[in-house]
Amino acid sequence: MRLKKIDGSYEYGLDQILQIDTVRFHYRSDNPVGADSTKPYVGGIAQEVQKVIPDAVSEEKNGFLSLNSSPIFLGHDQRHQRAQRLDRKEFSKPYPTR
Repeated sequence: MRLKKIDGSYEYGLDQILQIDTVRFHYRSDNPVGADSTKPYVGGIAQEVQKVIPDAVSEEKNGFLSLNSSPIFLGHDQRHQRAQRLDRKEFSKPYPTR
């Protein structure tokens, strides 16, 4: 017996990922979620990611948006692996001679 029922392929990939701006940021010292304001972070802006890959963003009970990078990385990895397989097939073809 399997645990999951597959509903189809994931539709987001590299085209959407390239639309996401990666930023450096610090949380404000008075942030209501208690995030460390002294530590530098790198990531995406949830509001912007939500427009492109809605599956990667959820709203928390406190009303703030939370970014889940799994759909982003899985979409990228799947498309990247597919492209590599195509490249390998293309390079394995014999070079045409005259």
